[in-house]
Amino acid sequence: MPLVSIIIPTYNSARFLSRTIESVLAQTYRNFELIIVDDVSTDDTVSIIRSFAEKDSRIRSIVSDTNSGGPARPTNKGLVVAKGDFVAFLDHDDEWLPEKLQEQVSFLQSASKDVGAVVCDVDLLTPDGARRPMHVFPDYPTKESFLTAVLCAKFFFMFSDLCMRRETLDAVGLLDERYVLGADHDYYVRIAQVCLIGVVHKPLIRYAVHPQNLSRGSLSLTNAIADLELSLDTHAELFARYPRCYRRRVVQLGSALIAVGNMKQARSALRTAFFLNPLALDVPFYLLLSFLGKRIHRALKTIKNTV
Repeated sequence: MPLVSIIIPTYNSARFLSRTIESVLAQTYRNFELIIVDDVSTDDTVSIIRSFAEKDSRIRSIVSDTNSGGPARPTNKGLVVAKGDFVAFLDHDDEWLPEKLQEQVSFLQSASKDVGAVVCDVDLLTPDGARRPMHVFPDYPTKESFLTAVLCAKFFFMFSDLCMRRETLDAVGLLDERYVLGADHDYYVRIAQVCLIGVVHKPLIRYAVHPQNLSRGSLSLTNAIADLELSLDTHAELFARYPRCYRRRVVQLGSALIAVGNMKQARSALRTAFFLNPLALDVPFYLLLSFLGKRIHRALKTIKNTV
């Protein structure tokens, strides 16, 4: 039974962490090491980690010296010490269903070697306790089809559903620590360039939606803009090969810039997108919004999300 290394980066996650760790300990696949790396939490996160580690020798606790401002660096610290034949990731506020590891390890063991990673579907848990299954990933038969889907950001990115072979980690390397929110998207782009990614079409993860999610809030939107600009620059050669993906991401950048009130840069981005496809109607719409103001933009986004 191959060893699986599980990496959980944590920061001020005392409210959720016990439930997350318990979901790992409840796995039907038992041969794993759980590496939890804390990014200098100021709540009871570290004491919770240590209380679990004292009871189970499979759990290893690492506490960083300084806060890095995002999950990439603590995740990398876990990857550096990971010993497993397979590597899986889990966010500090998500949960795995008991069969998650068994399903994914079995999938990779039975798949050809060119399938270097596997993902799965997700159960979305809303703040009111409702459960909404999400079919996150369709099947992509070729590396190129998955790569273009990732570049275009056509689906919901999360690390908690990813399990990969050690060989994939060796080929791709560590996460890019320049990203605050976008290291997961960047990592998927890099994985898609070296191997196929399989899909287990079962919801094996519970993803919690709550106000403390790192991906929410105005500061997070600012970080997301910086991450998207970094992605466009880092993967410039790839985007040049796939201009439709480039255009889609530039439109997303323009929309985000409008939302934070940076109308001048938004119009610059949108003009770039316009010349890539002058007949598309989305860019004129966003250009109009850039003159109406961010309040109108947010109101329209709210209406769109509630319809």
